[in-house]
Amino acid sequence: MEQLLPDRLKELWRAVDENLLSVEAFTSEQERLLDDYRRTWADALTLEGHPTLRESLLAELGT
Repeated sequence: MEQLLPDRLKELWRAVDENLLSVEAFTSEQERLLDDYRRTWADALTLEGHPTLRESLLAELGT
C-alpha cells in the first residue's frame, strides 16, 4: 500500500535530520509530492463537462 503524504514527508525529513538528504532535495521532493496531491484532488473534484476545478465549483454552486 502506498504511504500517506504526511508519513512520506516525515520519512523524508527524518532523512534530512540524519544527513542522508539535503534540505534542497527535501524541498524539491515535497513540492513534487504536494503537486501530485493537489492534482489528484482537483481531478477528483472536477465535474464532467467542466474543464477546470474553478468552473466545476461555480457550476456546483449554481452561479
